[in-house]
Amino acid sequence: MRRNDFLVAAFWAITLGTAAPAEPISVRHIQRPMHRFMVARSEAGKIIASGEFSQVVQGDEVTMRLTYHFVVGRLTTRRRRVGSRAHFG
Repeated sequence: MRRNDFLVAAFWAITLGTAAPAEPISVRHIQRPMHRFMVARSEAGKIIASGEFSQVVQGDEVTMRLTYHFVVGRLTTRRRRVGSRAHFG
């Protein structure tokens, strides 16, 4: 059993130690303002929530907001702000 533990530890050490550094990726499409409506359904096809997605661009920042109104009365809102630079990396 100790040999298996050693092999697993060696495998993880090699896997984690050989990660290649990522190179920057050029942005091809600039983010634009967006506003969409959506519906979430159960596996049976019944509507369980209606939603709204909006995206606002201000300078090099993009703010996204997702809101779901569930039929059981719950409201969920998520907001995310990210930078929109010429390169990711």
